Amino acid sequence: MSLLDSIRRRKMFERSAERYQCWVSGQLQLCDSGVVFDGKLVNVSVGGAMFRPALAYLLSRKGGEVILRVGDLAVAGEIMGTTPMGYGLRFDAPLNDAVLRHVLEQQSAVSA
Repeated sequence: MSLLDSIRRRKMFERSAERYQCWVSGQLQLCDSGVVFDGKLVNVSVGGAMFRPALAYLLSRKGGEVILRVGDLAVAGEIMGTTPMGYGLRFDAPLNDAVLRHVLEQQSAVSA
C-alpha cells in the first residue's frame, strides 16, 4: 500500500464517544451576552451534545462559552459549530455515566 492509499483511506472525522439520540428539553445560555435559548437536546455523549434552539432560523455561531441546562443539571462547554440540526457543543469536562443516564432519563420523564 502506498502513502497515497493510506491517506485516502483515513477517516476525515471520528467521534471519540458514542452519541445517544434523544429529545430532551433544555436551555443554552451564551456566557458572553447572557442570552438564553430554549430548545431541545437532540443527541448527547460524554463529551458533547447537539442542541436545537426553538428558533425559526439558526444564527451561525462558533466558539464562545456556554452553559447547557437540562433539568437541575448545568454543564459548561463551547459551541464548536452550527449545522441545520443545531449547535454542536463540546463539554469542558466529560460527563460521567451517571450524569449521562440522568440526562437521557429526562426524555422519559417528558414523554411519559
